[in-house]
Order: sequence, then C-alpha cells, then structure tokens
Amino acid sequence: MVSKTMQRVLGVAGLLTTTNCSVLNSRDVTYANAEAAYGQLQTWYNQSIGLWIPSTGWWNSANCLTVITDLAAIDSNVKSSVTGVLSNTYVKAQQYNLNMTKVQGTESQPFLPTCYYGDKWPHFPPAWLQHHGRPQARKTSGFLNDYYDDEGWWALAWIAAYDLTKDQQYLSQAEAIFNDMNAQQWAWFKGTGMINAQSTINDGLNQQTCKNNGGTVWSYNQGVVLGGLVELSKATKDTSYITTAQKIADAAIAALAPNGILQDPCEPDCGGDGTQFKGVFVRNLQKLYTASPKASYANFLDTNANSIWANDRQGNTLSVRWSSFVPPGNASTQSSAMDCLVASLAT
Repeated sequence: MVSKTMQRVLGVAGLLTTTNCSVLNSRDVTYANAEAAYGQLQTWYNQSIGLWIPSTGWWNSANCLTVITDLAAIDSNVKSSVTGVLSNTYVKAQQYNLNMTKVQGTESQPFLPTCYYGDKWPHFPPAWLQHHGRPQARKTSGFLNDYYDDEGWWALAWIAAYDLTKDQQYLSQAEAIFNDMNAQQWAWFKGTGMINAQSTINDGLNQQTCKNNGGTVWSYNQGVVLGGLVELSKATKDTSYITTAQKIADAAIAALAPNGILQDPCEPDCGGDGTQFKGVFVRNLQKLYTASPKASYANFLDTNANSIWANDRQGNTLSVRWSSFVPPGNASTQSSAMDCLVASLAT
C-alpha cells in the first residue's frame, strides 16, 4: 500500500498545473489549532436552545454540530466535550420551534440563497406582495421543516453523531429525517441537467423550463453531491459514482480555486448562508479522498488549511475569506473554516 505521504508526492505534478505552486506544501495545521478553533466556535453556542443561534442560523447549526463531531472523531481531547454538546443539542434543539422564510436571492445578489429568521423579512418585489401577499414563515418541528435541504443537514449531523458515539437515538433521528425525504434523489438530480457541460453544478432549475438555470456555481452544491456519491458507492459497490464525484471535484477546484485557495463568488459579502458553503465542500472532498485517495485532494486541503491558520485568523476567530481575515467572524465562518482544518488533519 502506498503511504499517504507518497500519494501526495506522486500527485504533485498534476497539482502544480492547477495551482501555479512551485513546491508541495506540507501540513502546518495542528490538532491544537483545531482545538483552539473549536473553543472559539463554542463561544457562540447557545446552551439554552442547543444551537449556535443568534450568531448563525438553523441549517448552519447542523453544520456546526457536524464539524465538531468530525473533530472529535480524530481528536480524543475534545470527545468528552463534544459528546456533551451532542446530547444537549439533541434535547434542546428539538424543542426550539423556529420561524423562517427562505428566498432564492437578494436584491444585490440574485442567486445567493438566504434564510430569514423570526420577525426578519426579506425584500420581495412589489408585484409579488401585491398579487400574493407576504409569504408565510415556516416553523420547525423537531428536526423537520418544510425545506428538505435543512432536514438533510440535520440527518448528516446525527449520522456523524451516531458514528462517534454509537448512541442509537442519533441514528434513529437520522432515519426519521430520511424517511420524511424518501425520494430517489440521485436519479432525479442527474436527470435535471443541473450538472453542466463543465461538470460543475449550477444553483437550480428555471421554473418555467425545468432546465438548468445557469445560476452561480457555489462550493456547497458541489460538496453535497460529492458526499452523496461516496455514500451511494458504498451502498451499491458501484465505483462509477466515485468516478463521477472525482470529475465534479476536479471541475469545482479548477473553477473555484484557480490560485489554490477556495473562494465563493459572493466573498466577502456572503450573508448568513454563503459563509457556510466552503466548509461543506472541503468536508465532502475529504470523504471522497478517504473513499479513493487522490494526492491532489490531500494537498488541496492542506494548502487551504495552512492558509486559514496563517492568513485568515484574528486570535482564534476565522473569517469567510481563507486567504485573508475579513471581519466579522461568527459561528458560521468559524465552523466552515474549521471544516477545512479537520479535513486536512483527517487525510
């Protein structure tokens, strides 16, 4: 078996072509760095409701839970603390019935998905309000709501929690969420045309034609598909899913990290949702790497983690732009950047 170090060395030629680097970067980020980032993230944790609200939102909190669980899976120093957070969130967050409204975009960024919570209301075109009235806010019920993407984030969080603790209640919760979704999603998704000719994924379908809307290529849309294809490959033993995932990953890195550091088109003004996107990509890229090691992926994760800790840090607070610190930091930017630190350490 080829060692991980040798895999990275063997992959350097391909990586240099895409990143314009002259040397292969080693990993500089340490477990202590990730632990410090975890400590900062928990300053935004609301113990009374089991969520990282109001620093960030509902679906973002599921991602916060996932990244600290992923850290605990590779770092025993934080396992006891994280286990306590899991238990508290499982009980408290189910009791927190949150009103929310989702829109596809904002006035300044038409393709940036945005969530509004509580009494915060988004901008709607005057014609919409005139003909349709103000849309009704949707309320959470346990870990379910009317948005399947939100449910999916929580299902993934509880699967990770089960993998860490083997506590059956977490797996049962994930199964209950999945049963609510219960659709042949990959067959449908593949047939929609959202995977474009460049092998990246656009942000949706045209509501009139049901064809690719040509919307923004966001990092998280690439990432969730990578993770899903890895799990499909495990379940079916069909390696073609891995091949498809690698094609998407390579295209995404070329499109969103031409200089080696991942960046979404909205940066640095990504609202409350866009700040979470990159963490989803790197987390799932690490899963793809584990399923089928490719040296360029490990080096990409190390390069980004090193940049975060060297350039995107004020104290232990991490921001949305991984090449330089751009305030403010919050639970969303912190957990997203932490995803990269953890992914690098796990490869």
